[in-house]
Amino acid sequence: MKGENMGELLILVPKPKRLPKVGFDEDISKILQEAIEITKQSFGREDESIFQMYGSFENLLRSKIGTLLLTESRVNMDLFRCSLYVSEMLGEFLSGSPESYNAMDYFTRGHEECEPDFFKKGGDLCFILCTFFEGRCDRIRRPMKLVDYLDMGSQLYFTYHAETRSGIGYCMGENFREIVSVTKRSIRTL
Repeated sequence: MKGENMGELLILVPKPKRLPKVGFDEDISKILQEAIEITKQSFGREDESIFQMYGSFENLLRSKIGTLLLTESRVNMDLFRCSLYVSEMLGEFLSGSPESYNAMDYFTRGHEECEPDFFKKGGDLCFILCTFFEGRCDRIRRPMKLVDYLDMGSQLYFTYHAETRSGIGYCMGENFREIVSVTKRSIRTL
C-alpha cells in the first residue's frame, strides 16, 4: 500500500513452528562417512613457514569443521549439512566479491524483484560478517551490532526457505549462530 507519505511495507516471514521435511539426498551415515574420510586426507605441508596446499580451500575447511564437530561429539546432521554449504559458499566468496556489503540491500531486492536468491545472498553476507568481522560489527558508533547480524542472517535464510522450500535455507536459519561459532573456531586452526 503506497500513498504520498507512505513507504513500501516489507513483511518478515516468521520462523517456522515445526520442522519441515527437508529434501536432502544424503543420510546421516553418508555425511558422517564423508566427514571422517575428509579428516584423514592430507591437505598440504608446511615448508619454511609457508603452507603449501594440495587440495581445495573448500575441502580443507570442510575437514576442519567436520573434525571439530566429531571431536565435540556434536553428531547433528543439520550442522554437517551447514558445514558443507558454508565451505562451498566461503570458497565462492574468496574468488569473487558481493554485489553489496549491506545485508539490507539483499533483503530489499529480494522483495522488490521477487527473487529468493537475494535472501540467501544476504544470509551469506551476514554469515561472512559474523565469522570474519565480529569486531567491526560491534563498533560503538555502528547502528547494527553483531547480534543484529546474527538475527538478520538467520531470518534471511528462513525467508529463503519460505520462498523456495530449500532445505539448506531452513538448516542455516535454524543453526545460524552455532555454525558461525563452529566455523570461527575451525578457521582459527587453519
